Amino acid sequence: MSITCPRCGSDNRDNSPNCINCGAPLSVAPVRDISQPSGVYQKPCINCNRMINSSLPTCPYCGANQSIRTADQFTAAVNQFAPMAGQQHNKLVAGLLAIFLGTFGVHKFYLGQSVQGILYLIFCWTGIPTVVGIIEGIMYLTMQDNAFYQKYR
Repeated sequence: MSITCPRCGSDNRDNSPNCINCGAPLSVAPVRDISQPSGVYQKPCINCNRMINSSLPTCPYCGANQSIRTADQFTAAVNQFAPMAGQQHNKLVAGLLAIFLGTFGVHKFYLGQSVQGILYLIFCWTGIPTVVGIIEGIMYLTMQDNAFYQKYR
C-alpha cells in the first residue's frame, strides 16, 4: 500500500514517516515532536491548529499552505513605501497619499513634515485639510521631478 504526500502528491511506501520527494511528514505517520529553537515565534496552523514555526510556508504536520502574513512580513511590506534616512521621497507616493489621505496629513508625515501633519490631524474634522490635500497632491504630481526632489529631500 502506498501513501500519497499531502504536500507534493508523490507516492510513498506505507512505512515511510516522511515523503521521499519533499520530506513532508505523512499523515499516517505517528505525530512527531517538531521542536523549535527557543526564541522562535510560533503560531497555530491555519488548517490543523497545531503550533508551528511562523516562518514556515507550509505546516509540517498537515502540509497546509500558511498564506496569512505575519506581523514581520506586514511591517516589511509597509516599510517599502517609507523612505529611509538619506533616501529620496517618491513623488507619486506623496501625490497619491495627499489626494487620498490628505485629510489626515499622511503625505506630510511621509515627507518628513511632522508638525504640519499634526496640524492636518487636528483640523481634519473641518474639511479644510481634505481640500488642501487634494490641491497639494495635484501639485506634487504635476511638479517637475527635479523641483520635487530638491524641495522634499
